[in-house]
Amino acid sequence: SFVRNEDYWGPKALPAKTEFTFYQDIQPQILALQAGQADIINKLPAFVGVALLNDPNFEIISIPSTANQGVHMHCHMGPFKDARIRQAVALSLDREKLVNGLM
Repeated sequence: SFVRNEDYWGPKALPAKTEFTFYQDIQPQILALQAGQADIINKLPAFVGVALLNDPNFEIISIPSTANQGVHMHCHMGPFKDARIRQAVALSLDREKLVNGLM
């Protein structure tokens, strides 16, 4: 948490108090946001953002970032052990749509 220094000589900073709450999963974050207990969510998953787009109580904004996003396969598990399956998945993806639509 951060609290504004009331004795600071310059202009008063906004807000007067900032409190951070950290969650392990997205669902409690969404519930806190909907209950008015949180004002912002960082790194909002696309599937949650789509659900909140139609809710007039929320504004979803995108901020330019240099962060990297990736989609990975566990090549040592299940069907992805087979290189042919991995290749088929890779060839079936429309990478341009993924980049432009999701990230």
